[in-house]
Amino acid sequence: MKKTKSTLVFSQKNFINCLLFAFIFLVLISCTSNSEDNLDSNTPTPTPTPTNPIHNGNVHLKNQQELNVFAKKGYTIINGTLVIGVSPKCDIISLKGLESITQINGGLNIKGTVNLNSLEGLNNIKSTHFLSITDADKITNVDELKNIESIVDDNEKDGVWVSLIASNDNLLNIDGLSNLENYKGVLEILNNKSLLNVNGLKNISSFSSPSIKILRNESLKNIDGLSVVNSLSNLIEISENNSLESLNGLNNLSSVKRFCFIENNRNLKNLCAIENLANNGANFDLHITNNAYNPTRQDIIDGNCSQ
Repeated sequence: MKKTKSTLVFSQKNFINCLLFAFIFLVLISCTSNSEDNLDSNTPTPTPTPTNPIHNGNVHLKNQQELNVFAKKGYTIINGTLVIGVSPKCDIISLKGLESITQINGGLNIKGTVNLNSLEGLNNIKSTHFLSITDADKITNVDELKNIESIVDDNEKDGVWVSLIASNDNLLNIDGLSNLENYKGVLEILNNKSLLNVNGLKNISSFSSPSIKILRNESLKNIDGLSVVNSLSNLIEISENNSLESLNGLNNLSSVKRFCFIENNRNLKNLCAIENLANNGANFDLHITNNAYNPTRQDIIDGNCSQ
């Protein structure tokens, strides 16, 4: 059969239409690909947020606003000292938001936070080089510090770091430190008029300190928590604790290099706990004055240590 002219024209049209369709299809694919390539090349890659952000340097949070801003950054480690408060008019009422902090490679210093009634927010701290809580008059306990296992700085000489718990009028106990295992540094517990005992220290397995001072804690009933202390490279002072009747807690103390002051404890009648210390032949100065009973060193060695 012969192809007619109309049939040929129709076939040519179909062929041209097919070519045109294919061309448009290829152009569309190319544009789409180029567009995606351009999008990929021009879109900046988002910077990943670090999972464990670290702050390098000291931090001083003087008021609630500064604390809230800092808390939002979510730091887990502070390579420096964290200071909270200091100003006598400090308006900080909450430490919530600081829960991300687990380690302080400096010290934790809380001072002058007269409106703060809880340490909630510090619950996850496991270690610090020293701990200082002073003039936090509404604090009754330090239970939120129960996760602290270490207050130590092996890079510093003995005596450089001082852990100080002082002038907290309503502090009843320091039981929140009962999980503390390692301690190194000077220890001072001063002017806490409601403090009943220091039992929070009794579980420390490694205790190293040049000096201990327990002074002017009017309600202090016992110092049993000091049973972890074996030796001191400088001094111990137990003075002006007017509710203290016994030195029980110092039974394991056998060595003091320089001084031992037991003075002005008006109800202290039993000093038998320092018999090991008195029997030590080391030449240290022992001062026992103005207590309810004031035996000499020889009295203690002879067993005349209580009244």
